[in-house]
Amino acid sequence: MTKLQTLKNALDDWDLDAVLLNRRDSLAWLTDGASFHVVERSELAVAHLLVTRDADTQPVLLAPDNEMPRFIDEEVMPFECRYVTHPWYENGDAQLAALLKDKHVGSDTPRPYALDAFSKLVALRSVLTSAEQLRYEELGRDAANIVENICSRVEPGWTERRIEAELFAACVAQAIRPVCVLIAADDRIDKYRHPLPLANAVRRRVMVVLGAERHGLNVSLTRMVHFGAVPETLDRARESTLEIHADLLDATRAGQSYERFFIDMKNAYARAGHPDAWRAHHQGGPTGYACREAIITPSSEGAMSNDQAFAWNPGLRGAKSEETVLLTASGVRCLTRGDNWPVRVICRNDAEFVLSDWLVK
Repeated sequence: MTKLQTLKNALDDWDLDAVLLNRRDSLAWLTDGASFHVVERSELAVAHLLVTRDADTQPVLLAPDNEMPRFIDEEVMPFECRYVTHPWYENGDAQLAALLKDKHVGSDTPRPYALDAFSKLVALRSVLTSAEQLRYEELGRDAANIVENICSRVEPGWTERRIEAELFAACVAQAIRPVCVLIAADDRIDKYRHPLPLANAVRRRVMVVLGAERHGLNVSLTRMVHFGAVPETLDRARESTLEIHADLLDATRAGQSYERFFIDMKNAYARAGHPDAWRAHHQGGPTGYACREAIITPSSEGAMSNDQAFAWNPGLRGAKSEETVLLTASGVRCLTRGDNWPVRVICRNDAEFVLSDWLVK
């Protein structure tokens, strides 16, 4: 079943005549990665896509007349579409009102005349098709190789901003959007969980974090590099963080409630000897068409399912482990696995989890 048909069927379940999509992530999901934006940081597209539950009615793409030619020429759509334009100097409300006339409609953005359907759309897009999973694996491998290649070349004296520049250049060359780049050298690793790159030069160690998007799908990963022997205290933090991460992956199971997962996560930190360390930062959550579709908290509702992606990011002072994984019927599969990086294999029950270790030079 195509995603378009899945959405049309969902409209029946939601008792809606149509749904209006204007968010970039919603549009990327339904169109397999089409880009209907101009400003890179904008959450909203410059187009609207109206999908009705009538099986014989094509979706309608509404966009300004100065943008539509590129959309038609360069954004390959996986379904037939009707195109409607409005003058660039108007907001398109008149055309939109005509399209929505007498319809009970939902929307992925707040609108006074529509049901807020965003959370329903997130749930719908969380289960990934086989084609999406293939694109996801390719993105995860490419993103990991980019980060690991740069990390393998980093030397003392490189600045955080030089590493950032190398990441951006390598990502753009492979049609990847570096949506989140966090880099910390030395003591900044200990101080900040979200360290934006500055002019600090690397002396003994560096942490490189990349959130990467392509075709609308997002992966997140972290790699750590240390020059010289790792001090004992830091080495214990590294070891404990990897053990906690393995526990989180072991708790990532189809049918597992997020409430139960949160308890398992706290227990993992306690077993590692750091019962309150989880309070210092979020531990991640389901991912896909957002860097995190949700951050898991004690009050998170819902449960995990097969064919869903997750990005966990446990950490202790001076250490962090982060990968993006896919939950399948046969277990957890890491998506952010490169071709040449030190790994640690940790066993839990009948499963083996391969986690990225530190690169010690």
